Amino acid sequence: MSAFTIHSNGIISQPILDRLTVCFNDPKPDHVQGTLGLLLSDKYNKTIPGISTTKTARYAARFRLLLPFDGADRHPICFEVGPHDPKLPSYRLDFNPSKLSAAGIDDLKVLLDTTINDTPIEFFRQGRITRVDVAIDLPDKTLDDVIVRSKRKQKHAVYSDRTGRPQTVYLGTPRSSRTVAYNKQMGTSGVNALRIECRLKPNCYGCELATMKNPFMHVDLLPASALHDIGLPVSPEIVADSIRGRGLARVASKFDPDMRKAIIHALSEASSLLPTPSEIWTGWPQALINAGLGKELGAIP
Repeated sequence: MSAFTIHSNGIISQPILDRLTVCFNDPKPDHVQGTLGLLLSDKYNKTIPGISTTKTARYAARFRLLLPFDGADRHPICFEVGPHDPKLPSYRLDFNPSKLSAAGIDDLKVLLDTTINDTPIEFFRQGRITRVDVAIDLPDKTLDDVIVRSKRKQKHAVYSDRTGRPQTVYLGTPRSSRTVAYNKQMGTSGVNALRIECRLKPNCYGCELATMKNPFMHVDLLPASALHDIGLPVSPEIVADSIRGRGLARVASKFDPDMRKAIIHALSEASSLLPTPSEIWTGWPQALINAGLGKELGAIP
């Protein structure tokens, strides 16, 4: 659940840990086979309610569990065990920490504590973080209002609805860290928000999450309204859409020199709608605590 914080540029939510993938290696194959056997036994004997399993090209089994084990507010986690290739990690855990309740995190610790040889805190602190999604929500804003840019991303894509309104913007490629912006509703409140999500592949240890580099350093959120009063010969909305899809330099080059300078100047002088990166990142340790990964699981020493 988002917690709102006042920053100099307005009201935003604290950073949200929206996805986490932890890979952990146990050097003893018999330990891994023991874990596999225990979880398969739980499935066949229906010891864990709602557990399901499939085989994959990489792992002997992919287990899907709903946590907490009991209760109404249950959310899935994915736990892969027994790699076919010895170069792959023994275990791969993938889940959305922001969706799990405190009871769900407790049951996740129970699951690890009773099935793998290492403790839950060893799993998280010594595990490799191969993906982490960090997001912030900007209430009462949509992609129509902004032009999202990232200084280090060379490729971008825009997906629109059937009326032509932008719904999702991708900056970067799926194989690398990327920035994604999309419209969403915040829970059951009905409040519309613009989510800015950094999907990272840090390949760091879990104990290094708290000191991870600020991913919002290279993200910019320019107001599309900056194009409204510079005398464009076409609709400012059309120009904003073109910049989202083709980039500022390419679109500006299609205008005469004076208008080209006016477009670039208007956007470069506009105040970003994104709070300063340092303001955003002050909430990162608390986001880890909110996600149940604080001192109990070692993300914060």
